[in-house]
Amino acid sequence: MKKNLATFRYSDQKVIPLYATDAVQGSYPLTTSLPDRRLGAFAVKRSIDMLFALAVIVLGLPFYALIAALIKLTSEGPVLFVQDRVGRDGEPFKFYKFRSMYVESERRQKELEGRNEQDGPVFKMRVDPRVTAVGRFLRRSSMDEVPQVLNVLK
Repeated sequence: MKKNLATFRYSDQKVIPLYATDAVQGSYPLTTSLPDRRLGAFAVKRSIDMLFALAVIVLGLPFYALIAALIKLTSEGPVLFVQDRVGRDGEPFKFYKFRSMYVESERRQKELEGRNEQDGPVFKMRVDPRVTAVGRFLRRSSMDEVPQVLNVLK
């Protein structure tokens, strides 16, 4: 039996690989390579993605500075929340968001487990006391997600 890296699960900020077993001979691999004729299209798409990401960063810089200042003025801690995630082909990358929760909110989650409003591994609360006032606005407007555009440039 052959094991292929299939998916990942997160547990306390650590990435744990899970494996899928291929019992059937000749099964398709989980990773693929681009045929030569598609490399040109990939290069064009990558260029457009990078130009768009740069434009979003440059044009939004004054607004991002305002968000950063509001986060710093209303709560202690860093402006950005950074987490290790797993991307395409199992490659790890840094995930960036504007911080919308108080520092040490992951530790406080254990205290709130009984109030979880969702089944499974996801923890959700409609009114989460760990979210800052600025964080509520950022989440409602999805502005907390904007720093992810930095990953396009990598």
